[in-house]
Amino acid sequence: MANMDYPGPCPSCAAISGCSTDTQRKSAIKDYCTGLEMELNAWKARMYDTMIQFENASPDNQIKAKESMTMLKSLMLEIAGVLEKLELECPADLSGTETELGAKFSSMREYYSQALAAFSPGWLGG
Repeated sequence: MANMDYPGPCPSCAAISGCSTDTQRKSAIKDYCTGLEMELNAWKARMYDTMIQFENASPDNQIKAKESMTMLKSLMLEIAGVLEKLELECPADLSGTETELGAKFSSMREYYSQALAAFSPGWLGG
């Protein structure tokens, strides 16, 4: 399960910006992208479980959770897009990207908590 307190896959992007060779930088970015992909996959698994509960929920609970579910799907697609961009461009500096991803993961945690609030606590994570 993804660590909801974890700000993202890169605890210190200095490891990338401090690389002395292009090969080291590409390797560091590959490791970063692997961490990002692992985090995103954990969220996808969580989202799958949530979607099943959403589909089986009462109409009232579906209405309560609909916006959160839509935002979660959107954020996952955005993060996947950032991952693809990183793998193609292999930038030298990830500080802006890390800030963007941290904000997206933070938003995902908020929307996930809102979606869970619409369901019985025993259905998910309980």
